[in-house]
Amino acid sequence: MAIVSLVYYVTPLRLSLLQELFTRFFYVPIILGGLWFGLWGGVRVSLLITFICIPHAFLAFRHDPALFYDEVLELLLFNLLGLAVGAFQGQRPAATSIEPRASDSCQPWRDRIFCGS
Repeated sequence: MAIVSLVYYVTPLRLSLLQELFTRFFYVPIILGGLWFGLWGGVRVSLLITFICIPHAFLAFRHDPALFYDEVLELLLFNLLGLAVGAFQGQRPAATSIEPRASDSCQPWRDRIFCGS
């Protein structure tokens, strides 16, 4: 994340295509934080990246106000993604543990397919 942040800040604002590309690299740690550490992992990583990117958003405002609003919407997406991936990961174990196995409870219509009877 440090390398992405450094490249993100070093790239001039006039190279908007590269700026957009480097911004997309911030999604990787957010997704990994949500998958590995659940809801709070996704939220914490997204908030950390938001705090890293806030100064850049104000620099973009001095360059072009439209870039500022683009940056602010991107920061909002970072946090929504961290929340969504973390919440999804938090729900996954509960959903898979409730689902019965085919061998544990064979219903008559499932006997031929799953239980081999």
